[in-house]
Formats: sequence, C-alpha cells, structure tokens
Amino acid sequence: MPLVGRAPGILRDRADLMERLRAAVTGPGGDVHVLHGLGGCGKTAVAHALFTEAVRDHGRVGLWVNASERISLRAGMLAVAGDRGATTGELAAAAGGQRAAADLVSHYLDHSAQRWLLVLDNADDPTVLEEGGWLRTSPLGTVLVTTRHATSPLWRGAGSARYPVGVLPEADAAQVLCDLAAAGTGSGQSRHLVGRHSDHAGTHRTPRAGARNRAPARRGEPQAAGRLAGRSPALISRPAGPPPPAAARSR
Repeated sequence: MPLVGRAPGILRDRADLMERLRAAVTGPGGDVHVLHGLGGCGKTAVAHALFTEAVRDHGRVGLWVNASERISLRAGMLAVAGDRGATTGELAAAAGGQRAAADLVSHYLDHSAQRWLLVLDNADDPTVLEEGGWLRTSPLGTVLVTTRHATSPLWRGAGSARYPVGVLPEADAAQVLCDLAAAGTGSGQSRHLVGRHSDHAGTHRTPRAGARNRAPARRGEPQAAGRLAGRSPALISRPAGPPPPAAARSR
C-alpha cells in the first residue's frame, strides 16, 4: 500500500469525486488528473482510495511516487521504469545523466504489458515536474497528481483535468475522527475537536511518503512489490493473480 498514514475506512463527502476518478481509471486512459487543495484537506486520502481500488478491483498496476522534491521524484520514476521493464544498464545510464531519464520512463510506461495508475503525490512545487519533463500522458495508463498548487500552467495541458478538494462539512469531519479513533471517539467530542482546529476543519492529514507511521496492510489487499529502505521514493503494487510477463519484471 502507499506509504501514507492510517487512511479512513470510508471517504466522507467524496462520492462524486471518486466516481469521476474511477471512470478515468477504467476508461481508455491517456489523461492527467490533478487533485488540488489546502494541506490536510484529504487529497492523499482520495488518491490512496483510488490506488487501492485500481489495483484490487480493476487489475491496474499501482505506481506511487513521492513528487515533493527533485531527488525523490527522479528516484521514484526510475524505479517505475525498472518495474515496467527497463534494464539495469538503461537505469544506470539515466541515473548517470547519459540518457534522458524522463524519456526512459515514458518509453516503458508506453510499452507496459499491463495498464497502470501512476500517483504523483505531494507535487506542491510544479517546477519539480516541469523541469525534467516528467508529467506526460500515455495511452496505457492514468496519471493522478496531488498538489496544493491550483493554478500552475502545467495542469492546463491537453488531456488534463483539475479537481478542487475542499475541507469537509463539520459533521463529516467529526465522523472522520470517529472512523480513525481506535476506541471510537464520540461524535460530540469529535465535533469539538474539529471546531478547535478550524484552519483545517474536517480534514484528514496523511503524512508524506516515507513517514514512520504507515498504514498496516489489510488482509486480502495487494502487497507492495518494490519497497525501498528508508524514505522510499516509489511504491509498486500489482493486482492479485499470475505474475506479469518476465519482460515487465526485469530490472
């Protein structure tokens, strides 16, 4: 599963947004979908839910990359290329600057043996994506970006769609706290806590990728195929069933 905090079992007040995103994942692909909003408003929680459904219910390969800074983005995207079939030599050439890294990643995503969902999480500085030419569409998959930056020209390209993610109504926000409380906090106390934290009322704050507390794997959910030690820049999750062809697994 993505390296996020404990996600809510139920997404509150996000049904319409999830329907639109599901349609994108199960459709022909080739689009970029951008979730933008204040920090802590639940963008990563929505991405987490879609990632889980895409892998578990729709047979997509889930690719999750920490896009918060240049180093993690580059490392994560090269890990994606490796999962989709890039050789060790190709990856070394890209890492050493002897080959355009974004071109390598794009090539292997375009020739993937399986359809995929790529999440670029915490892309709060769009120039990180723009400088390397990382944000590209592909006929074989869907790209989902989470960001606090709503107005970047990068989100306005052909095949891009933007979705504002606002704070939850107080009642839903209180219910989120109840959902997350291990012992079941009462709804009255939850509303009080929500009211005290009015800056992000009704939000569920999920730590950035690489945080210490990670969501425990649930029984029956697809497991990560590529965890990296420490601050993992990428995570690969595949649907249950036969392994992908050898070419797609080669490193």
